[in-house]
Amino acid sequence: MTDDELDARLREAVNSEATDTASLERAIRAQIRWPHAAWYVAAATVAALVLLSYFAQRVPAAFRDAARDHRLEVVEHRPRHWQPTAWEGEPPVPTSYRFEHAKICNIEDHAVMHLVYTDGSHEVSVYVGTLASGDFDVGGQHVTSFRTARMSGLVVGSVSECRQFAAVIQRLT
Repeated sequence: MTDDELDARLREAVNSEATDTASLERAIRAQIRWPHAAWYVAAATVAALVLLSYFAQRVPAAFRDAARDHRLEVVEHRPRHWQPTAWEGEPPVPTSYRFEHAKICNIEDHAVMHLVYTDGSHEVSVYVGTLASGDFDVGGQHVTSFRTARMSGLVVGSVSECRQFAAVIQRLT
């Protein structure tokens, strides 16, 4: 048998069978297609990353500066020249806290009074003289603003400490 005869017989055998390529195509597509749930997870992840990056950039500079200053000076206890006496116009604070020390700091390139209060186990920073407003979590710190007719500023600490300080200052000033 020659190559031409073999080719002819092979072609005749292949052409005599009916081929259903649709079922083969469905099987291949099923194997390479992502399940619908995977698309939803991917879309949700992308949306979360976009929102996170948007809101992370929207924190005002004063809040970032106050959180950084509190971390360096109060949490990490970096050497600073603190004043041990209370400031004459210091705001009222929750009764369980006492004044610890104060100094002038730069927040958003403005000089503000940085007051530190403690209840014996936690320290809270109050920055008097900033005009920022809002309530943000920044770098593991919570920062809340307060504003009264006499003063405005920021409180840095835990969420509950910040809200407690801001409420007392706004109620009693």
